[in-house]
Amino acid sequence: MKSKLFDSSFYKYIFISICGLIILTRPHNSISILGHTLVDFPIPAIILSAIYLRKYFYVNCIVLLSVAIDNYAILYDGVSANCITPGYLLLIASYYLLFWMSRYINSIEISFSSLQVYLGLFLLISLQWFIATTSYYVFTETFTNNGFSLYFDYLSKWFFVETIPSIFWLLFISILLSVNKVFSFSVLSSQSKNI
Repeated sequence: MKSKLFDSSFYKYIFISICGLIILTRPHNSISILGHTLVDFPIPAIILSAIYLRKYFYVNCIVLLSVAIDNYAILYDGVSANCITPGYLLLIASYYLLFWMSRYINSIEISFSSLQVYLGLFLLISLQWFIATTSYYVFTETFTNNGFSLYFDYLSKWFFVETIPSIFWLLFISILLSVNKVFSFSVLSSQSKNI
């Protein structure tokens, strides 16, 4: 009989942790404690849910939570609604594309293939960012006034600012997973011993 790698308590633990980090780090909501010091977590959350949780239920909840926080911030925290345009639908679609493509990655633990995994993750995050940012840009006043003439300046200004932090989050989590595997600290270790 083939043993399960993770039981349902592992899924709950990971899912609750992911949702908690999204709430704590989403920068424009009043609930956020760390939102102005840490980069928000939805992109790494989607990737982690694709790698470790693998079910659409989890990504649906993550996307709904992110959209709910955005709308809450607009309705109750006075955040400008200029980011909610028809392009926002492509942001949501890009989240699902990221989830679907990330499902082909087996683990982000540090190993001999880590460089390939992180290069692939960087490309996936870049593609998602490009889709979301381009769809947003097309609906801005800058595009209305200047078309694509300032587009590459816009991309170069925001690309590394918005993509590299997601890689750092994933690197941090991969270090935690690798240390956990070596030293057998938590619920994650008890699950990996059942292999």
